[in-house]
Amino acid sequence: MLDVSPVTARCSRMIMHKALVAGCFTAFGLLALPSLGAQEKQLTSADRSHTDAKFSPDGKVIAYQAEGALFTQLAGGGGERQIFKLSSAFRYFWDAGGLTWTVFQGDLVKRFDSRAGSQVLANLKGQNVTNLFYLTKNGQFLYGIRMKGLIEMVFRVDLKIGGKLSDLFALGPITSVDVDPSETKILYSVQSLGGPWTFHSSNMDGSKLTEVFRDNLVLANKARWLDNGQSFVYISLASQRGPHVHKYVIATKKVLLLTGPPRFRKSVPSPSPDMKWIAMREEAFGKAQRILYLPSSGGGELVLGTPHFSISDEISFSPDGKRLAFVGATQAKGKPQVFIYDFARPMRLAPALRVGQLSTLRIDLAKNEFGVVFLGFGISKKPLKIPGLSGSFDLLLTQPVLPIMTSVGISITGPIVIPNDAKLAGLSFNLQGLRLDTKQAFAGAFTLPLYADILR
Repeated sequence: MLDVSPVTARCSRMIMHKALVAGCFTAFGLLALPSLGAQEKQLTSADRSHTDAKFSPDGKVIAYQAEGALFTQLAGGGGERQIFKLSSAFRYFWDAGGLTWTVFQGDLVKRFDSRAGSQVLANLKGQNVTNLFYLTKNGQFLYGIRMKGLIEMVFRVDLKIGGKLSDLFALGPITSVDVDPSETKILYSVQSLGGPWTFHSSNMDGSKLTEVFRDNLVLANKARWLDNGQSFVYISLASQRGPHVHKYVIATKKVLLLTGPPRFRKSVPSPSPDMKWIAMREEAFGKAQRILYLPSSGGGELVLGTPHFSISDEISFSPDGKRLAFVGATQAKGKPQVFIYDFARPMRLAPALRVGQLSTLRIDLAKNEFGVVFLGFGISKKPLKIPGLSGSFDLLLTQPVLPIMTSVGISITGPIVIPNDAKLAGLSFNLQGLRLDTKQAFAGAFTLPLYADILR
């Protein structure tokens, strides 16, 4: 769909030259506004290494570990508090009320209250616990993995009746675990000895353990539930050179490739609370690492922020899905710090672009906004800063750049159709949106550029 209004027509004739692009936009007297795209903010700066950043249940506070202590800070920054300090490493979970934390340290499971101190809930001495992966929302059951001789056991502890431990079943070696938001099913990624990687599910009480999917996949692991337990995403080296995201649909037993080269995905795919988006760590050719953000059905990817030398696997979404937190180091020898992203109406292209199929592009607009979407082939190493506009124009201006969709006061929604030509598979293009506020002398901001890779 191509809708070139008089405004975009005027700009499209100038778009191939940077100076003329700037002149095109400044002709409207544009004013600066806070960025309407994703904003990165570094929450910590102390000379210490941070890990395990997690949002509170209400999304107002972030907790993280540093030097054997648990700290909290307002999600918007500021107000750092040390909640407690322990003598060795620990694992923690936010409790549902957001005022207490369940902590496993040494052999003890404790509940810490910032006002009333700590209480021992269970003693797991001699149980050979290797991992604790989930605390139920009501705080009753704590799930984990332990070694019973040479056998790997999934277990749960009832924290409301004296810390009773119950083994659920033997399974392993388990490489990752996930619980669906409704707390009805657990998903396990398993490396079968001498065989393929497999995925299993069970009920929360350990019943109905089932092998869901088995294939000769290479490093197929880190699975996470989608669609209320009807499908899941995982990372695999099975196709398309390098680790990429795949989706398995349980009802149809179908595997879908969601991402392709050139960006590699090496971390746990973290679904948003509504399961419409996935965030994960990118590693491009073993060098720069960034956060990738894409629809859970595949499609256009947003690459967030500046490259980091290291980023943790754990990415935490806020309960409303509009922010995410992670730990990363921006310098080669720098200590990992806590970062947060604020999202405001990200541009969305979904599902995954495939030869001969249709995807839908959407960019939300307010009643007083004019929007335009540009298409280009490549991202500039030196994005163009345009006077009066927040963000930057990132598309490579040495290649054709075209305005392809516009709207005023109504969200831009339009089809992106890939011709049925196998030669197009593996090609990429880029999209970037611009929102202008018609009530403030056309103040506005660019969205983040979107990477669109055509898959088979």
